[in-house]
Amino acid sequence: MQELKEVRNDRHSLENEILILKRAVRELDADYALAENPDTPDPIGCPTCGTEIANSIVERFGILDDIDYCYSLVDQRQKKLVDVVEQEKAVDERYHQVTAELAPIDDLLKRRREKVTFAEFVAAEGMKEIMSSLSEDINGLATREEDVRKTLDKLEEDLKVDSKRKKEINDYYQARMKEFLASLSVNVLVEGDYKTFDKQIKTNALGSDLPRSLLAQYFAFLHAMAKFNPAITCPLVLDSPLQQEQDKGNIGAIFKFIFSRALPGQQLILGTLTVDSAPEGILPADANRIHLADELHLLQKTQYADVMDRIGKMHELTLAAE
Repeated sequence: MQELKEVRNDRHSLENEILILKRAVRELDADYALAENPDTPDPIGCPTCGTEIANSIVERFGILDDIDYCYSLVDQRQKKLVDVVEQEKAVDERYHQVTAELAPIDDLLKRRREKVTFAEFVAAEGMKEIMSSLSEDINGLATREEDVRKTLDKLEEDLKVDSKRKKEINDYYQARMKEFLASLSVNVLVEGDYKTFDKQIKTNALGSDLPRSLLAQYFAFLHAMAKFNPAITCPLVLDSPLQQEQDKGNIGAIFKFIFSRALPGQQLILGTLTVDSAPEGILPADANRIHLADELHLLQKTQYADVMDRIGKMHELTLAAE
């Protein structure tokens, strides 16, 4: 019973976390909409303390990063919630099985409460029948205990296999991170900053190092997924990789890294304000370049609400399904 309570508490906790994260996403969306509003001043004065906050493109990217991070946390919690729900079902099933096994004892207690004495029961059934019944019960419970023990042994072996595979994936991820950070000249991180594939690296990577660190991490994820979970290779979309005023050397390293580290046969869609700073020979000769004029935009502000009405519900259902 205690185990069932603990599992249900875990489920309630995850559900509350998901609700809080979704509320945070809505608030961040509102902040971003305010920052994008042409009538919003720069800087923005805090109505509470009076502190002025810059309304710059960097701050807006920061809000978008926070939104993406919240969505990633929602995805993680949704996946964990699925596991906890399955665990709750298994614990609940075991609880009902134990309850069923205790039913005969409960019946016996009820008869005791009805003032049926043990002596009367012995006289009616006979000691031989009682001992035979108890022996059958003990044998049945012993058989069930052996089955449960075998199941636990198999689960323990499966857990060892899962732990071994997790370590293999993590070691591969760490190796790719070390390789990719070196390719992008990021020297501010140590192995402890990316010791696991779910560890955030934003703390120690600042300024122009942060976009290159994140680029290395995303490509490490991409290569790890390609190696350990082979599936259809989807197009790779990168938008504005030259953030935080990269110098000429880093710009060349970023372009070279992107075009050389994409998966074989993978379609690459790269959005950037300019490629003039890219070293000669870096861009593929067969690359299809699309130049957006003032009258042609990939994103149109007037269509945001309509697009969200179309895909918002589908996105929520996708998160719930995971």
